[in-house]
Amino acid sequence: MRRRPLDRNGDGTPDTPGYPDLVINDGTYVWLYYGGPDYRLDTDADPVLLGGPNDPLTEGASKISEITLAAAGDWNADGTPDLVARYDRADAGGLYVFNATKEDGDYGISLSHRTPIGPNFSTATVPTFTAAPDANNNGKLDLWATTPNSGRLRAFLDLSSTGAGSVISASESFAGYQAVS
Repeated sequence: MRRRPLDRNGDGTPDTPGYPDLVINDGTYVWLYYGGPDYRLDTDADPVLLGGPNDPLTEGASKISEITLAAAGDWNADGTPDLVARYDRADAGGLYVFNATKEDGDYGISLSHRTPIGPNFSTATVPTFTAAPDANNNGKLDLWATTPNSGRLRAFLDLSSTGAGSVISASESFAGYQAVS
């Protein structure tokens, strides 16, 4: 039986107790693990499969293992958490927000419900990034990203379909980092 994300007890109503959850991309599948009151994963609920090798996250020749994911929060203000995805392959490139949908309480994402937000976010120009759904507290998506070979950490503030409202340099001390989160 497939569990519906946010409906932990199967009654058709989303349950959001406020514990940190985790999305895992294991290279083949994307899983949602629920946090529990003991601050461990899956104490009260089994993990939920969000995507696999033939699911709508992939585009063209891209595989799940060639996508970087980040939490966008509720980017389009429709009450459903959305998902940031970067296609890491040079021939697929691009940064998108997948506007999640809920149909009969079932969480879903689709290539037809995504918005491009960053055309120059390849792994060559932005080796690592993470979402800070609203770092400056103005209701808009923000990202932290590194710059190759420099140690520079930048904040891309107020991302929209037309790009970032502003980009600021936050630090010069991030040389050699393999990931930011």
